[in-house]
Amino acid sequence: MTAMTPPPEPVVAGPLGGLRIVVTRPRDQAASLVDALEAQGAEAVSVPVIEITEPLDGGVGLRTALRVLRDGDWVAVTSPNGAATVADALGERPLADGVRVAVVGPGTRDRAESLGLPVDLVPADAIAEGLAAAFPAPPIAGGRVVLARAEVARETLPIHLRMMGWNVDEVVAYRTVSADIDDSGRLACAAADAVVFTSGSTVDSLVNAVGVDGLPKIVASIGPATSAVATERGIDVDVEGDDNVIALFAQWGWEQLLLALIAWVIITKYRSLVPLALLLQVLDWGGRWAVGEFKPFVVDAPPPGAVGNLIFLPLSAVALWFALPRKSAATSTHEAGP
Repeated sequence: MTAMTPPPEPVVAGPLGGLRIVVTRPRDQAASLVDALEAQGAEAVSVPVIEITEPLDGGVGLRTALRVLRDGDWVAVTSPNGAATVADALGERPLADGVRVAVVGPGTRDRAESLGLPVDLVPADAIAEGLAAAFPAPPIAGGRVVLARAEVARETLPIHLRMMGWNVDEVVAYRTVSADIDDSGRLACAAADAVVFTSGSTVDSLVNAVGVDGLPKIVASIGPATSAVATERGIDVDVEGDDNVIALFAQWGWEQLLLALIAWVIITKYRSLVPLALLLQVLDWGGRWAVGEFKPFVVDAPPPGAVGNLIFLPLSAVALWFALPRKSAATSTHEAGP
């Protein structure tokens, strides 16, 4: 009697198929990343490790600081949560004429504009250092910057702005506190293949709850600042979002971290080193070109727009096609064993 061939394992569509990934964002902010991961085949598990709460003064300090701004002054916002609290503090009363708004990156810009807060400055590098480098010099008569951010934050931006000559008001716009992680959350982390950290506070909160040894095998970070916190806690970061890819794909609504995860899975599952290197290089070139940092053919060329995408997308598709596995004639049919 011929031995029965075991049924084939179910095929999960998408480059992240078969991966269980923990998302650490607050539950009401996790939907976009969860949807993006699931669209690529992953099983996304929401384990909120932080909560966003109002400052101890109930927002009085922020409302007062915003009302005294005048022509030539700025509001600087370093996160989507900061954008939401600034919009809420303004209410129906807009900023004074001539007051401009700077944000740290495209995600913060989108949140601000969705709440009716116009944005005047978005740096090419979506980190505090990038915003500091892009910030203009103050007027000759001096000027004020209201820096609306979390209660605990890095000092890079206010130090740089003061060195430039700005009068900086550091205002607590919101507080980030650790959320209670129940047994189901701990079990989800233990059973997961990867975890996505979206801020330094998510790193601290989860590590405090489950320890470094309790984290999934793959650790992904939204960017350099978050990775730095992870490294300080003794965590090896496998995946880090790239700022240039953020700039390119923000117009499409993609999550830059998702692209890094896909690349990581390709390299570990298929060992296609050369095609993957080509893919990542093309992604980096495309991101730099989109923000005007990479101009290989024409001096002062504009961002690629539709024409550039016609070049960039096929190149990426070709690189990805070479990286993905393909069935051979010898393995495309099932044969009974001896």
